[in-house]
Amino acid sequence: LVSPTPESEGFIRGIKWRGRVNASQVREIQFAQNVAQVFLGINLKCASCHDSFIDGWTLEDSYGLAAVVSDRPLEIHRCDKPTGRQAKAAFLYPELGTLDPTLPRKQRLVRVAELLTKKENGRFARTIVNRIWHRFMGRAIVHPVDVMDNDAFSPQLLDFLAGHLVDNGYNLKKTIELIVTSRIYQSRTITLAEAPPAEGFVFRGPIAKRMTAEQFLDGIWRITGTAPGKTAVKVGDREGEAVRAALVVADPLMRSMGRPNRELVVSTRPDDLSTLQALNLSNGRIFAGLLNRGAGNLKKSHPDWSAMQLTESIFLNAIGREPTETEAVIALELLGNPISSQGTTDLLWAVFMLPEFQMIR
Repeated sequence: LVSPTPESEGFIRGIKWRGRVNASQVREIQFAQNVAQVFLGINLKCASCHDSFIDGWTLEDSYGLAAVVSDRPLEIHRCDKPTGRQAKAAFLYPELGTLDPTLPRKQRLVRVAELLTKKENGRFARTIVNRIWHRFMGRAIVHPVDVMDNDAFSPQLLDFLAGHLVDNGYNLKKTIELIVTSRIYQSRTITLAEAPPAEGFVFRGPIAKRMTAEQFLDGIWRITGTAPGKTAVKVGDREGEAVRAALVVADPLMRSMGRPNRELVVSTRPDDLSTLQALNLSNGRIFAGLLNRGAGNLKKSHPDWSAMQLTESIFLNAIGREPTETEAVIALELLGNPISSQGTTDLLWAVFMLPEFQMIR
């Protein structure tokens, strides 16, 4: 990404905004902000306008990293006003190695990639494993993940995971395997009534969290046979897999559920249900259309099923258990006799709204 092939150069090119932009939004400064955030857990947005008020990063630090990717002399602007000084390409941590600003742009990028990933750069490895831990456990070891100068709730754990990543050649699958096969990950999840405190956090186990927009849609598509390009199939059928939600263009439903625009660096998703999400899930056109098509698919693929068979199948495929006695009574009332399309739609909606379906435990 930092020293890219033509296929992966979008990351360092950033966004080309329409019209005039603030000096802190030019593509070179975007490079500095994105590299620092993604790979080092550093926020340079304040230091892209002036010396930061919240940490030790300076305007020269941001412009030094920005100059690495620049094809032209890059004038330093303070609060959008030119200073008359030219930026000199430099790495944020010069103690890790020098960067010759006279090198051609391509070689400067190669050098930055080397400095980022060299074994001595413990910040890089810690930032990466901290992000992975956050995704699986619901809260990062250093939280938030983009403020790596904060205290870790367990420095020893962070060091151990970072060392494991380095020792295994930065193989992310190895780190993921280590975490998900641990007794910590496999222990009972906890549910929090409110967000954990920023300071004084005590880890008591994985935190239950909502599925991402892509996970939510993948589950619904799989159960109802409504994935793009997929014809009606038996509920829960594993054959004839179609496209995954992460690989299709985000629609308004996905965006309302927190799927970000791909051109922006977004390292976390919102944890709380928003008003827009609630509206889309209660009477949104896109979601209602999925449920209606899903009800039709189920009826076509299982025309001889009884209402109880249909109910049990939906519950088993959606949340991995049979309905309780009370749930079965409600489901049979919804489905009607004979089974109605509207009743099936209503049952699908009721099951998909269950915390058991929407939460990862």
